[in-house]
Amino acid sequence: AGFNTLMRLGQALPPETLDTCETCDAALFGPVFGPTRSIPGYFAPYVLLKRKLDLYAQLTRCTSLPIVASGFKAGVDVLIVRENLEGFYIQQETLEETAHGRSAIALRRVTEQNSTLVARCAFEQAQRRRKLLTVVHKSNILTVSDGLFRESCFSVAREFPDVTVEEQITEAFICSMIRDPSPYDVIVTPNMFGDFLSEALAALVGGLQYHSQCNVGGRFILVHPIHGTADDIACHTANPASMLRSVGLLLEHLVPEGRELAQRIDRALFGILQDRIVVPYDMGGSSDTVQITDAFLERFEKLV
Repeated sequence: AGFNTLMRLGQALPPETLDTCETCDAALFGPVFGPTRSIPGYFAPYVLLKRKLDLYAQLTRCTSLPIVASGFKAGVDVLIVRENLEGFYIQQETLEETAHGRSAIALRRVTEQNSTLVARCAFEQAQRRRKLLTVVHKSNILTVSDGLFRESCFSVAREFPDVTVEEQITEAFICSMIRDPSPYDVIVTPNMFGDFLSEALAALVGGLQYHSQCNVGGRFILVHPIHGTADDIACHTANPASMLRSVGLLLEHLVPEGRELAQRIDRALFGILQDRIVVPYDMGGSSDTVQITDAFLERFEKLV
């Protein structure tokens, strides 16, 4: 899938790829290259997969990591539940010529159905954690669209009387989260805000290269690293931590012993980083992708 697949096969997401996913319970999606400008016939395969498989919520858990280094903030354990199919990301845009030049218009869709599904997913997660949920929105300005999202969340709240519900305006939440994320537990927010917030939060706890995301729907789970292809980084120097942890996240959802395996992956990964068996480029070292992976596998096999 991706731009190279479009160039080779004429489609960024071939029907065979989608058909294979529809016969499975879950998939691991690796970063794929996509252009930063409009290309006729190209649609991001990741976005298409989410739509076709009705993956209405994205879960991003950002936690403090067992690494003492600059950029690794302590005391963080926040889960962002993001609406995954609507908002501006429906990609319905028009470009018009006016007397004063071109004018671009983007349609934003928010439905009660999807907002309710995502809110219920977030409340269910909050029940399993610290029973605290924060609704992050911009309904002070987007009174209709974000207003509907907010209303849907508070409507679902009545089904979960044991969960404390708070709300914050998006920019106020960002300021508060950057200063001290520790008071927060589960965040539920519309699509585009969730996209921004999950990456900003990941930056506080090591960066995108250490975290993964899970997209859920009625029956299918799509797991992937937070980061993209990072085309400015040579492929052989990239830190594979996020992909390794994505495997752990996938196992957590697929097999009974998945949580234990995911914890074992983390112990092996952060063990070699703590012991400085390898030091990735993002931590000031020179260990490449193969060296990190080999060291991880060796440590993982020793952990029984």
